[in-house]
Amino acid sequence: MKNTINKNSIFKKITSVFIVSALIGSMLPVSGNAHWGPKFNMTCKDAINTKIAVFSDPHYFAPELGTTGSAFQAYLAQDRKLIAESSAISASMVKELKKSDAKIVLISGDLTKDGEKLSHHQFSKLLKGLEKSGKKVFVIPGNHDINNPESNSYSGDKATPVENVSPEQFKKIYNSFGYAEAISRDKNSLSYVVEPVSGLRIIAMDSALYNENEGKPSPVTAGRLNEDTYKWIKQQIKAAKAKGKTVIGFMHHGLLEHFNGQTQYFGEFVINNWEKTSEELADLGMEAVFTGHYHAQDISSKTTAAGNKIYDIETGSLVSYPSPYRIVDITKDKMTIQSKSITDINYDTKGAPYQDYAYNYLKTGLKDVLPLMFTTLIMKMNSAIPKEQAYILAKQAADTQPAPQLTPMTIKDLLSDAMISHYKGDEEPSPLASAIAQGMLASQDPMTKSLGFLLSSAYSDPSEKDNNLEIKF
Repeated sequence: MKNTINKNSIFKKITSVFIVSALIGSMLPVSGNAHWGPKFNMTCKDAINTKIAVFSDPHYFAPELGTTGSAFQAYLAQDRKLIAESSAISASMVKELKKSDAKIVLISGDLTKDGEKLSHHQFSKLLKGLEKSGKKVFVIPGNHDINNPESNSYSGDKATPVENVSPEQFKKIYNSFGYAEAISRDKNSLSYVVEPVSGLRIIAMDSALYNENEGKPSPVTAGRLNEDTYKWIKQQIKAAKAKGKTVIGFMHHGLLEHFNGQTQYFGEFVINNWEKTSEELADLGMEAVFTGHYHAQDISSKTTAAGNKIYDIETGSLVSYPSPYRIVDITKDKMTIQSKSITDINYDTKGAPYQDYAYNYLKTGLKDVLPLMFTTLIMKMNSAIPKEQAYILAKQAADTQPAPQLTPMTIKDLLSDAMISHYKGDEEPSPLASAIAQGMLASQDPMTKSLGFLLSSAYSDPSEKDNNLEIKF
């Protein structure tokens, strides 16, 4: 039967539905609080006084695997990461940390682009140099790192599969970065516990689902703590607290939502059953968890029914503007978090300062990616629409001006700005976005009202600052 399409109707539907799912990515943390005050237990004999550096999602890609040609460009066209520059960015990160007075370094997953064995070996070599400078480095895998079916090299118009790594190979490659120093290891995952300074227990929690990648064209993005691993984690917290230790954790996936509706629209970025898990970990005495995965600088918190508080300190990706990392001071009185960014790399940035280069890359990349994302959405709504036609409709939807009386900015302009704001953290109010949102909120259409609420909230973050803050004990 011939399929008839009302283009104006589908534009309206696609524009509304997609902005809900996309603008949600720049929303405020769901559990912001007016006052910070985690009750770190400092009753152990040796009071903690140490400094930790945290970075996430370096997505290191060995340059020898190819960073030019149409096949590599096709990969970049559906992504927004600085993959060609990743090795130079990681090298700059290591150089910065060697100069810092941080003694401990946590890396919360997605160490490589797509789990290429060569990329793992090269990245681990960088980390060895960091440890030789006197740092203690600890890693945990992300969804890209193990059993990845998309491990490829690129040459001209060809993408060729290359060797990836198994869980055992990952543990062997990164043995010096957590596994060899562990005071306890989980036999059911790549989770472990270390005590790098007396009184501070750090639990590396493996939330990646790499064992489910077999037979799939791409790695599983979602995460969870399997039942046995979760039992082990709870036992480790209890044992540590019984000895008066302060307990923090790090893992790839979020422990808490970082904006309203994240579970509904982007559930693969928080662990499964996060509500119960975060409640239980907080009540057991885990104070904070450092996470990554979503490529944004954002801090979310939760206070349990019993009055205990836990913090999810999410750190943005090194290969996404603004290439951030965190420096965390822990003393017996407070925890101070300071955020910094990579400002220079050994790569041809065409004469632009690195931060400008990274911003322009992300801004352009998001605008290019949005029509592709629209295309997928259109085809999900109506599988009878050919891909070529869906892309034409998607391009037109992305170029729509939602408020031409106020601005010529298109949906992709407004959306990319909102997403970049969330990536940076400490979202600043946008009078223009607020004006557009108010007009949408006045609409009689429920979907338009919902979009108005989302756009209004996109630049609002009522919680404490995402980048630099002090937490009193």
